[in-house]
Amino acid sequence: MATVILYRKAIVVQIGSHNRWVKILMNVEWFQDYRLAGIFLFVMNAVLFFQQV
Repeated sequence: MATVILYRKAIVVQIGSHNRWVKILMNVEWFQDYRLAGIFLFVMNAVLFFQQV
């Protein structure tokens, strides 16, 4: 976690605003609500975690 915080600017530069997912999520209304966005990220993390197990 600390690594992500320390290298946040480098990660943002690599992803950039021209990324396909960034463009999609910027235009989706439900993602602008922090609660719904949090649920979405939680589910994505759960899916990725259980794929590895």
